[in-house]
Amino acid sequence: MHIAFLSNYNLYESKRYFCARFAEAFNRLGIETSIIDYHTLQQQRMEFIRASNPQETVFTCSFNSMISEDGKYISDHTGVPHLAFFVDPAYNYRDVLKSKNTIITCVDHGDCEYIYSKNFSKTFFLAHAVERELEPAMNQERPYEVVFLGSCYDHENLRAYWRQTMEKNDIEIIEKAIEIVLSDNKTSVYPAIKKIVQEEACFCENESELEDKIIHYAYYVDNYMRGKDRTELILSIKNAQVHVFGDLCWRREKPILGWEYSLRTMQNVTIHPAVNYEKGLEILKQSKICLNSMPFFKNGTHERIFNGLACGALPITSDNLWIRRNFEHAENILIYSPHKWAEVDTWVEEYLKKPLKRKEVIAKGREKVMKEHTWDVRAQQLFDGFENLPQIEEG
Repeated sequence: MHIAFLSNYNLYESKRYFCARFAEAFNRLGIETSIIDYHTLQQQRMEFIRASNPQETVFTCSFNSMISEDGKYISDHTGVPHLAFFVDPAYNYRDVLKSKNTIITCVDHGDCEYIYSKNFSKTFFLAHAVERELEPAMNQERPYEVVFLGSCYDHENLRAYWRQTMEKNDIEIIEKAIEIVLSDNKTSVYPAIKKIVQEEACFCENESELEDKIIHYAYYVDNYMRGKDRTELILSIKNAQVHVFGDLCWRREKPILGWEYSLRTMQNVTIHPAVNYEKGLEILKQSKICLNSMPFFKNGTHERIFNGLACGALPITSDNLWIRRNFEHAENILIYSPHKWAEVDTWVEEYLKKPLKRKEVIAKGREKVMKEHTWDVRAQQLFDGFENLPQIEEG
């Protein structure tokens, strides 16, 4: 049995790292794998030919989606089923739903529901994961009190942009949706916007036009609330030393300023250059507390939670339905509620002053991660998920 991973560059190199670790987990199941990178495709031509042969390759896979050619994806040309692991909101990759020979997994149940609503049934939930060997060194030194690894979205200048360039009705829809998404632990971007658009009776000739309108607003809502939540989370910490590692996100609206601007009032924050994914893990091993903001996922996971616990750092994470079902606040993780950034500072002070208490929570969380959330577990869950899928069409 042979599986081919198709990889490409992304900010912080996380997707390439995921491919390598997931491939190793499949190898431990006795499954042969290859990793074909877009930037070395010419040198890997023979491997790509093998990956395109349904007689030799069971399926190809990638994190998020591959680029289509003439509106078709690789699996539609070759007949080899392609597995797209969506680790970002699914509406960003809705064109993949046109593929007849692609299977999709999502790290958020809400994204699965979105895909089902588009009459695409070949999808199931598959959470983020970590490698089973990820652990800190014995007697690991932890010079960083609090760490955040993530991009700056400069939400203030983004809001200024739409207030200067958009119609009043568009501004109201965007800002109402932001308030809804940031106010509870269950309503995600797409349904929030759809509800408002329908209530406002915005004219759309058909479902396709409605979809385009929602996606247009979603871009602004998503980018703003990502920036808002993570910035407020960091700003809430008043005394502990916070270390931020992250680049600028990409966007077409200018200006876009970095963490130095967003956190300009914080004397206790140190801004570091961005690091790649693997280096980020080493930083987590040297950290006591790590921060995770993910308001874009309301029923799913982010790898920062699992990475932090595996590396021996205590995650403080935003709230959502999946987190509440699978973790317990103050038992194996810390969870801050929507708009309750202020409560975080008290926790940081307490858990820094009480290392034994902190280590106890981390130990319980780490045990859970290593039992339920490794790439080896995901490899088995993947095959279990296949059994419940409709028959994949031939190319």
